[in-house]
Amino acid sequence: MSKVFGYGEDALTLWLLKNHPYEILKQFKDKTEPCDCLVLYRPSFGRSGGSDSAEFGEFLIASV
Repeated sequence: MSKVFGYGEDALTLWLLKNHPYEILKQFKDKTEPCDCLVLYRPSFGRSGGSDSAEFGEFLIASV
């Protein structure tokens, strides 16, 4: 698997979803096992809005 480097809230959210799913479920008092969860994560790559700028938009990652 390739290494992914990131910063900011999107990278932290992805890290938390991948590495600490039990803590997230615990906050919601959910007893579901992480392996039984479907994670839909849509990071934002920003939108600068200028006519001469690149806009990446957003994409969807689904994990089972």
